[in-house]
Amino acid sequence: MVEGKDNNFLADLKPRLKSLLADEFHLNLEEVKRIGWSQRLVDDKNIFGQDALRLATAIRDAGKEICYVLTTRDVLNERFSRMQPFVLFATQQAIENFQDATPNEIGLNDTIIFPNDLSFLILRIGDVTHTQYCGSSSFIKRIKSG
Repeated sequence: MVEGKDNNFLADLKPRLKSLLADEFHLNLEEVKRIGWSQRLVDDKNIFGQDALRLATAIRDAGKEICYVLTTRDVLNERFSRMQPFVLFATQQAIENFQDATPNEIGLNDTIIFPNDLSFLILRIGDVTHTQYCGSSSFIKRIKSG
């Protein structure tokens, strides 16, 4: 499912991903600050319309065509190494479709969205109405203004 290869890059990212999560529902803000990321909290877990377009643009402007999605629970437990991440293409339609329960249940769970180099991270909480964006100041600026 991942670029036609195995998930070895996930094994390399596991310590960094785990360090960025305080628990299933919260980021480790000390770690976010330590690595110099800016952040933005949006009072809505849904990413549709202009929000989806801004996110797709920000991802592409960061030089990425795809991101990966994992549940926070899977990142924090031992199943991590066996997980197949959901591949999310950097388009408005793909971002909107990912959140639909019909094609994949992962869109309804507590998830993180990230590229293979972990240059940014998005935390979506399944039952709380917010999304947290973290990354470079230019990435966050794109999220805010498109």
